[in-house]
Amino acid sequence: MDEVRKDNGEYAGKRGTSPGNGNGEYADKPGTSYQDWHTEPRNPGPHVDESSWREGRPGAAKVRGGRRRAVSTAFWWSYANPGTRYRVYLRTAVAVAFAAFASACVPLRSTRADLPLRVMSYNIRSGNGNLDSTAAAIRAQQPDVVALQEVDVHWAERSAFADQVSELAAKLGMVARFAPIYVLPALTPGAPPREFGVALLSRYPVVRFRNDTIARLSTQVQNPAPSPAPGLLDALLDVQGRPVRVFNTHLDYRKDPAVRAEQVHEMLGFIGDLSVPTLVFGDMNAAPDAPELQPLLAKLHDAWSGSTSAGFTYPAEAPRERIDYVLVSPQFSVTSVRVPDTQASDHRPVVAELMLRAR
Repeated sequence: MDEVRKDNGEYAGKRGTSPGNGNGEYADKPGTSYQDWHTEPRNPGPHVDESSWREGRPGAAKVRGGRRRAVSTAFWWSYANPGTRYRVYLRTAVAVAFAAFASACVPLRSTRADLPLRVMSYNIRSGNGNLDSTAAAIRAQQPDVVALQEVDVHWAERSAFADQVSELAAKLGMVARFAPIYVLPALTPGAPPREFGVALLSRYPVVRFRNDTIARLSTQVQNPAPSPAPGLLDALLDVQGRPVRVFNTHLDYRKDPAVRAEQVHEMLGFIGDLSVPTLVFGDMNAAPDAPELQPLLAKLHDAWSGSTSAGFTYPAEAPRERIDYVLVSPQFSVTSVRVPDTQASDHRPVVAELMLRAR
């Protein structure tokens, strides 16, 4: 099977991606920041694996090779016809000068166009006892990017201790990353650690990934107090040569909004400025008018906000609450948004058709 789980918590749809760098960050192109994206090699298409990227810009080697062939031809002609060598070089120089003059005088038109992107946020409730149904619900929507909450990796009997991240990646033919919230010892000797958290599935390459830490009220200890814990998935995608940041979260479910308010505050610190196109997904466990969500909704556009329907996602059998979100930065426009009618989980997913505007 091509899909493998790295020991450092990274999931790759294809072998050959680089391991974590030891500080909680995973980078297929180490050292790359959002700001110096332009120094990264561009991927020639959405379905090409990162490991097959060429060094440098696509086509550069071909251009260099063509130049070498042209020079060798000029030399061959000059030596075979000594009396003409100066005319050959003069014509070449004139042609180069004319091309440079023409390029300076004619404004360059951008060939970049708006890019459609279909995205999905889905709390899968650990597969709800049937991971095939989860995969079918996702497949039916044909998304480019999927943010999943409540994902098990060797976690419990309820999911047969399966690695749900790598299984879904294999079933759907997508690359995947996993950001565990909890990592606990195995129940039996020799078994892998038990992990539970959020995940990302993508048809586009993941250039950079890390698991950020925010405040959490643990569900795994008695009498918990808010404390830092991982589980904010933070990734950078290459969408046909354009960088897109993706965040995926699952906020506290308790009625007291204090922890959610702190989580939102800390998330905004990781999100930072929106100079790079940014998507934020999550089960926020709060309605759109909840006070604790307002700082987040003031910074990013709620994809559902322009819809005339309620957008309820929970509970799946008879939805009456809207607690699952797709949030977008200003570089995106929302073409449409929907909540598919599926009961593969106790939540229904949110699917948004987006357009990434040309710059």
